[in-house]
Amino acid sequence: MGLGKTLQSISVLVYMKEYRNETGPHLIVVPKSTLSNWMNEIGRWAPGLSAVKFHGDKATREALIQSRLEPAHKDECRDWNVLVTTYEICNIEKNALKKFAWSYLIIDEAHRLKNEASAFSQTIRGFETKYRLLLTGTPLQNSLVRSFHFFKKSPIPRTTPSSLLTCTHTHMNKRTLSSSFVGSTNFGLC
Repeated sequence: MGLGKTLQSISVLVYMKEYRNETGPHLIVVPKSTLSNWMNEIGRWAPGLSAVKFHGDKATREALIQSRLEPAHKDECRDWNVLVTTYEICNIEKNALKKFAWSYLIIDEAHRLKNEASAFSQTIRGFETKYRLLLTGTPLQNSLVRSFHFFKKSPIPRTTPSSLLTCTHTHMNKRTLSSSFVGSTNFGLC
C-alpha cells in the first residue's frame, strides 16, 4: 500500500544487527505476491544482511534445508540472517522451521490472520521467537484484543491492562482505526 512497512521492517533488522549485535536468525512470512519484492528490498537497503528465499517445489526446499538452512548448526555457523518465505510454505515446512530459535518473526499482511484456529495461526504460535512484528496496511475493524492472540502462545484475557500498550500514533474515525503499537512484552503491530 505504499506506507513503507517493508523498508521500516528491514531497518529494524539492520538496527538489531548493527546496534544490538542481534544477528538473527529472523523469519519473514509474506504473501507469495510480495516474496520477490521483499528479497529485492533486503538486497537494496540491507546489504549487510544475508537473506534466503525459502520457496519452490519439495525437492528444492529439501535441498535448501540441508545445504543452506542447516537447522542442526549453531546460529553463528550459518551464512544467512534472514529467511523469507510465504504463508503456504511456512505451513508445509513448519517442522523444519520449528527447529530454529527465531529472533524476529515478521508477518506481512497480517490482517489476513483473523482466525485464531487457522492452520497458519497455529503454526506461527508454535515457533520460538524473541520478537514478533505484524504488518498491516488495512484498518483494524475488529477489537484490538483479537489481534493480540498472535503475540502469545495462549489468547490474552478479554480485559487487557491499558499499561500494556503504548500508542505511538493513532488516527481514528467511525470506520477506521490505524495504529502503531509497541508493547512491553516485545511485540509490535504496525
